[in-house]
Amino acid sequence: MGSLKARTVFTWLVAFDLVLAVAYVLTNHLFVDAPEVIQHWFDLDAEQNLPTWYSSAQLLVLGLLSSLYACRVSDRFLRRFYLLAALAFVFFSADETATFHEGLTALSKNTSVRSFFPEAHGMWIIVYSLGFLALALIFRREIAAFLRERSGLATFLAGAALFVTGGVLMEIVGYFVSAVQGTGSFPYAVEVTVEESLELLGESLMVYVLLSRVLAAGPGLCRTGAESRVVR
Repeated sequence: MGSLKARTVFTWLVAFDLVLAVAYVLTNHLFVDAPEVIQHWFDLDAEQNLPTWYSSAQLLVLGLLSSLYACRVSDRFLRRFYLLAALAFVFFSADETATFHEGLTALSKNTSVRSFFPEAHGMWIIVYSLGFLALALIFRREIAAFLRERSGLATFLAGAALFVTGGVLMEIVGYFVSAVQGTGSFPYAVEVTVEESLELLGESLMVYVLLSRVLAAGPGLCRTGAESRVVR
């Protein structure tokens, strides 16, 4: 029953992912005479609008689900991993609305420390990558415990890969496309659509896996002592 509920939620999330991608293409590229305010509502390349809010909400839900799942496992390293993941998801959720990453890039452009990407974009990618590598080294045992999980691991990793591909790799592609073709070009519009769609789909996949695990564990928030167990 829990798996069915999780699949239903996932179906709705993917449907909304698709709606946002189509709405962006329609309002910002096909019907260019659409009111400016409507274009902004659905602009995947803008901030403080519907796609930003939706992505931030999915990441916040991922943080909540990670916290709930952490309460339901007995392995202390696995629990630490999901508590750390919860903090990371909440940070990314805040980043979607507060745009910390854009602030890093703006700060770097005002100093002599600049990125090697076109027009000095993407300093946040360098900073975040170094931070991730440092955390991966510090919490290597927690990551190893996570990789030993079986149920839903491949799907969760696929979601994380899509999230990183869209949010980082396609973002880098966008820097070069905008430098060569310009932000108003068709190639840039394609890049933005692919970038944001992959990011949203990755979030939806991870929500599906964590929701399936939490629902499979049954009622109750946390389990402690002899009642704790790894949810498989």
